[in-house]
Amino acid sequence: MSDQPRRPRRLKVALACEPCRERKARCDGVKPLCSTCRRLALGLEQCIYKVDNARTACIDDYTKSLHERIRVLEETCSRHGIDPESGSTADNVESGPSESQANLDALVMGTSQAHILTPLSSAATEGIETSSKGSYFERVFYLYPVFDRDSFESAYQSLWTPGGQHQGHPDSSLDIGLGGRGGGATTIAFHSSLNCIFALGSAVSDLSTSAKLTAYDVFFSRSKQNISLDLVDMNNISVVQTMLLVALTLQGTPFPDRCWNAVGMACRIAQSLGLHSMPKFDPQESRVWKIRRRTWHGCIVLDTVVSMNFGRPTMLTSLSSLVVPPPVEFDPEACEDMKMQFQNENVRLSIILERILSNVYQPWQSTVFHDHHPAAQPDMACESMDTFVDLDGRLSAFETSVPAFLAWKAATTMEFHTGDTGKLFAMQRNILHARFIYVRLMLYRLILTRLLASEISGKLNNGLQASFNRDGARACVNSAISLITLVRDTFSTDHTGAW
Repeated sequence: MSDQPRRPRRLKVALACEPCRERKARCDGVKPLCSTCRRLALGLEQCIYKVDNARTACIDDYTKSLHERIRVLEETCSRHGIDPESGSTADNVESGPSESQANLDALVMGTSQAHILTPLSSAATEGIETSSKGSYFERVFYLYPVFDRDSFESAYQSLWTPGGQHQGHPDSSLDIGLGGRGGGATTIAFHSSLNCIFALGSAVSDLSTSAKLTAYDVFFSRSKQNISLDLVDMNNISVVQTMLLVALTLQGTPFPDRCWNAVGMACRIAQSLGLHSMPKFDPQESRVWKIRRRTWHGCIVLDTVVSMNFGRPTMLTSLSSLVVPPPVEFDPEACEDMKMQFQNENVRLSIILERILSNVYQPWQSTVFHDHHPAAQPDMACESMDTFVDLDGRLSAFETSVPAFLAWKAATTMEFHTGDTGKLFAMQRNILHARFIYVRLMLYRLILTRLLASEISGKLNNGLQASFNRDGARACVNSAISLITLVRDTFSTDHTGAW
């Protein structure tokens, strides 16, 4: 018995947080959030340590950690020309985005210590707000408005107030996700989303290419730290919104499978919350229902996009039964509703895309060799010309029903807004136009590839089907030319974005 190795005793910590002390649970003493509180999805305001709870007074690790925080804060203030003693800002503090290393430091430094910063250091975060968060809300948010901006902003501002409390704000009691009940500024969902917003904003900011990459990597690395089962266990709408932001951040990266999985998690959690079974749109519906509907629409759009990219079936089904809110007309008094209309049109286009993927490409068929059998290919012979005519008719009907302020055919003769709002509508119009052209290209691309394969094999015929195939191939080529022309004319302007 004596030869058997003894099990090492668990190391005891001298200072446990209050929740662990009340539960008499093991606490590893990690600050600012211990592992037990992180697993239980408790906020930073709950996982607190009190020095008078220490088992022995000679252990002062908590005091040392506070001193270390103060030292880091003072160094950050000094680096940005702020006197920690007086709180005054030097005249040489830069405002707005810059490619200098100092502003990049501010861009990368501000978020990890967000919950302990005081109003004294708010000037040091100006680079973050102007080049990241500001850029996000200017160029990304209204393309995917999956959360409520007002509640998010109020929660974000609470990070810079003493105590970082958001409890008194009316939005904190609403079940609207980020900034609301269960998604406040002290939750891991909010901090993960905030870093995704910084990453997305830095990607469209005025920083140099190298600075964008650096900021993006730093911000998204911080966001990933909170993507775990602890986040999923929160099981509220803020988690759905967070996973959608994570998926957006992963688009265009060398990790496409991560994007696919993030969208899948968002869709599954949304279904568990009942977002798929919401009542039909009511113009008088509450703010909570509007935000829940926007979040669900974000799931639909990203699900169809990643399914198209991967050639896999969509996770969400029965989209044809979805009732999208009707288009809004031009109304200067309802500018915010007009900005949100882009998402509704995007959802309508996504429903048509889902029909194309399921009826034409048949993604549920095997595309790999197995058991010595060749890979299955979509059988166009079983698809009548009526299928393509019906889908093309749906696209044409969509094009004519787009509201005038987003319609590309009316864009040359009608200008509805100037300034930043006009730029936003122009960007939304160009992106929606590009997506529409690409969906039409997807409709006829399979006809083009099969026609080229028939020419190579010499199996051409002159029947009605062959004539239809030639017209379909021509439509595919014309769509590709139109898309190239649109991208060429807009890629170097402020009126474009990722389509």
